[in-house]
Amino acid sequence: MTDKGHDKRIYDHRDTYRIRLIISAIAFCIFLLMFYLYRSGISLAFDLRVGEIVRSLRTPALNVFMINITDMGKWTTIVGIAAILMMIDIVRWHKLDLPLAVIAGLLNLGLYAVLKRTIKRPRPDEINWIIEEAGFSLPSGHSMNSMFCYGIMLYLLYRNCESEKIKKVMTAVICILILLIGFSRIYNGVHHPTDVMAGFSMGLSMLMIATVAIDEIMMRLNEKK
Repeated sequence: MTDKGHDKRIYDHRDTYRIRLIISAIAFCIFLLMFYLYRSGISLAFDLRVGEIVRSLRTPALNVFMINITDMGKWTTIVGIAAILMMIDIVRWHKLDLPLAVIAGLLNLGLYAVLKRTIKRPRPDEINWIIEEAGFSLPSGHSMNSMFCYGIMLYLLYRNCESEKIKKVMTAVICILILLIGFSRIYNGVHHPTDVMAGFSMGLSMLMIATVAIDEIMMRLNEKK
């Protein structure tokens, strides 16, 4: 297969733009709802109750597991996993995949930082923490960044990998990992449930926009060949 034929087969996804942008809009509305529920105080009872239930599950062994899981949401870990994924020989990566993914990731990270400093929600009481954290609470950065970054990895894998088995396995692994990372933030006592939901929703909203932007860039480049 020629590179042009490969690119055309891989990147011609314009028929899904509308669906992805609708998903982005819905996810953004969910983020706004989480913000409103926090600002109005409506979510306080829910956050406290769910937090208590989740923390009641703590055991020494599960503590170790959840601390390791939460580390999977750190940017250093995400970069390392992305580097390993990019080296998989059976996946035919495009030369622009890495720079476009990096640019998208940096924009997402910048938005996360702005939201944190603008909203300034305090973290849960430190007496509930089993790890040390700094900064503000809403949205959960681990949740937002894991949804976006691991989502971008999965998107690129789907676009470039021909093995349906690998796609299915990676979809299951990444989806479970993202959910566990969000859950670990509540379990470790450093985020409220609505922080995690806000992080997931904003991360998903940005992910859908990023995939549309990357697809459009690749299609325009392909049309010039």
